[in-house]
Amino acid sequence: MRNPPIPPAIVTSQGEMDDISSVLMNNRIIFFGGRLDDGMASKIVASLLALDAIPSPTGDNTIKMYINSPGAQTYSAFGLLDVMDYVKADVSTVGMGAVSAMSSLVLAGGAKGKRYSMPHTRIMISQPFGGAEGSTEEVMISGRELSRQLKVTWHLYQKYTGLDMDTVQEEINRDNFISPKRALELNIIDGIIE
Repeated sequence: MRNPPIPPAIVTSQGEMDDISSVLMNNRIIFFGGRLDDGMASKIVASLLALDAIPSPTGDNTIKMYINSPGAQTYSAFGLLDVMDYVKADVSTVGMGAVSAMSSLVLAGGAKGKRYSMPHTRIMISQPFGGAEGSTEEVMISGRELSRQLKVTWHLYQKYTGLDMDTVQEEINRDNFISPKRALELNIIDGIIE
């Protein structure tokens, strides 16, 4: 019989042992690692709402979200962005590792002036991805919905970056791998953490 995994613990400044999740939440930090699906989005949304409801003892209510994600389900990303816009606290986003596809839209959706990237992050901006199968009518319905998702994605990139629509459409027409420096030029982020 294998031993169950032991969750890592941290000794707090008060000398007490605490698990990593509690330490992160106590410091108003959310770590978003992996593909953003409905399950992960629900956990992140719950964390955002909980942290927004509890004032920080320091007076800085900013919530920091670290993102290392190969992508996201489109509806999950849209739902998360809606909640990020809804909460009263600023949500600072920090890209690290790889931030791809719809996850890069979440990175751009952080509070203005509080969107960052680590220096070696690779950011991939793109259109929403989808596919369809079934009857001709079902494929046409799916195609219309994918087209609607694309228009929402264009609008959100324009809203978060301030870029004109032609530039947004050109930049996300295909998978576009960019450096943090280029992301800064496109106003996807506001700074690079050195």
